[in-house]
Amino acid sequence: MLGDSFSVPIFAFAMLKSFGMAAPDFAHYFVFAAYFVVAKFSAAGVPGGLTIVLFPVLESCLGFSGEMLSMIMALNLLFDAELTSANILGNGAFALWINKLYEPNTDGANAPSPA
Repeated sequence: MLGDSFSVPIFAFAMLKSFGMAAPDFAHYFVFAAYFVVAKFSAAGVPGGLTIVLFPVLESCLGFSGEMLSMIMALNLLFDAELTSANILGNGAFALWINKLYEPNTDGANAPSPA
């Protein structure tokens, strides 16, 4: 879910700036990132599920209000198709990268010949 990994923090910072709030310091952002990683595992495969699961995290770590949560959910719904394609492309690229990392000799030199 690579698309969500980039989009939710970007949407969160956009909401903070739009509502005139200061950016979080490193400690608050680190706590948010830790909870974000744990929450990603609980909402896999549910459309918009990660954003809903993150509502308490966004409220407690970044100080979001109800209006800000509504806006971030609306943004997530608007960009759902693009985020899904980013998730698919990112996961595929990550799989290819891991494959290349663990199988460095895939140039076809040792491939079996067709019979």
